[in-house]
Amino acid sequence: MRREKSEISTQFLVWRTKHNLDLTEELTKGILVAKRAMENVRKMSTRKVADIHLTSVISDMILRDFSYGKRAKIDPAKFRLPIAGSKIRYDTSTSILHIPCLDAKIFAPLPIGLSRIWKAELDEENVYLTFELPCARRIASERYLGIDVNVSRAPIVVGDPRTGEFWKLGAELFELRKRHEASVAALKRAGNFRALKGATGNYSNRMNSALHRITKEVVMMAAERKSGIVMEDLSGIEHKERDHWREKMLKQWGYSRLQHLIDYKAGLMGVEVHYVSPYETSSRCYLHRIKGERSKTNIFYCSLGHSLDGDANAAFNIALKFLTDSVVS
Repeated sequence: MRREKSEISTQFLVWRTKHNLDLTEELTKGILVAKRAMENVRKMSTRKVADIHLTSVISDMILRDFSYGKRAKIDPAKFRLPIAGSKIRYDTSTSILHIPCLDAKIFAPLPIGLSRIWKAELDEENVYLTFELPCARRIASERYLGIDVNVSRAPIVVGDPRTGEFWKLGAELFELRKRHEASVAALKRAGNFRALKGATGNYSNRMNSALHRITKEVVMMAAERKSGIVMEDLSGIEHKERDHWREKMLKQWGYSRLQHLIDYKAGLMGVEVHYVSPYETSSRCYLHRIKGERSKTNIFYCSLGHSLDGDANAAFNIALKFLTDSVVS
């Protein structure tokens, strides 16, 4: 049974851009407001922090974040000044962001078509804007690209069953994971747990950047070919998968994150996304629809003598399975 992704008319995105403001004083005052809020949970108002002399537009947002137990601690290095979107003006013709409470104007070339800015957060160097962007209408496709995920050196395989072409992506994910595991093992042996925390954060950032690059490439590939995207429905795999090693690896690679990124980027481009059950997508020949064998060298051998790359065969089957289910339904 296939799983349909619910249609989302808008996407919430966070956009980062640099500013040239000196916010040292405001950030210091903001930290003081946050500390006082945490000391007086659920008893704070802007009147009680008026002596800090931080504009009420910002102090009110800080109190909302810190005086209701939403945050457990304050990290001065990562502290940001929050400003409600209603207190911000954006000129689309000049791409100038006007923040009256700070008497500041920032050049911020945001995507065309944004409907509303919900929030802005400022640190020493950057402004982070959370805004609403309408999705392009997803156009029904006549052809589809199948995406197979696995735990080999090419975690993502994209296949077009109509042409027989396939592409293996994400080799850098394997290398990142390999280097991270070696680094973690070395730090644990040395007992350097402070450095271990930093290494984990660095790995997470690098992995996230790599996933963004790969998913953008996949969506652009589909858009250029005017194709939809079909992926495996891996929800609940921890309850179904008997191969515990593969189950563990799938969790570590973060495939749900990858699928989420593909889905939201596809929504912005108007590309269809569908999900199908992974049942027998790796064990059947995509040409003859009969079972075959997959060797240890990742070659799929069809019972009728046909052979091809095992990951490509699975990707083709994923795309065709959606088409077959559509005809049946």
